[in-house]
Amino acid sequence: MVKRFGEGIILAFVLIWVAACGSGATSSGSRSADENDPSGKDYDYLHQHNAVLLNGKTVRWPSTSVTVSGATSGSWRRAIGRWPEVNFIFVDTDAEIDLRYAHSDDWCGRADRRFDSSGMIYGCTVRISTRHERNGCGVEADTVTHEVGHCIGFHNETHDGGIMDLTTAGSSEITTPVREMISLLYALPVGHDVTSRLAN
Repeated sequence: MVKRFGEGIILAFVLIWVAACGSGATSSGSRSADENDPSGKDYDYLHQHNAVLLNGKTVRWPSTSVTVSGATSGSWRRAIGRWPEVNFIFVDTDAEIDLRYAHSDDWCGRADRRFDSSGMIYGCTVRISTRHERNGCGVEADTVTHEVGHCIGFHNETHDGGIMDLTTAGSSEITTPVREMISLLYALPVGHDVTSRLAN
């Protein structure tokens, strides 16, 4: 009799706990039901900054784990790790993303992203100018974050004062639209056609 009573209390506790977790209540960092269904404007932004590269189909890494070489300093690793949805694995050689210094008087950083006709990104080389400070490029780690943003699928630049603007000088913020676009991109499969979801 005591054993059955104890099992009843445990069962009641489990049912209350499950009901509380499934009640629709949100906590910090989680999305409400409405936010889980992206709007046409979310897809417009994704199209403008990614799917436009492949006639309306998403371009992304096939996995959310991506290897990175050349990020030997802690500041570069932290700069790379700022991106949501992607788990970066730092290796010595043979990485999917390769970072290196290169001489340039014309640019702060460059990302050469490679993808195939299915929308799968299969490589990216990031070059950071050895004349970064002299070129007036701002904080080097912010340039690394910016260029790795291109490597994970962000196309072109923004004009919202954030880290994906043409020059990152003065900004280290990954703005909400950019962050949400990367989250939406990695919630969809490689090569997913978004044209039917566009608002415009």
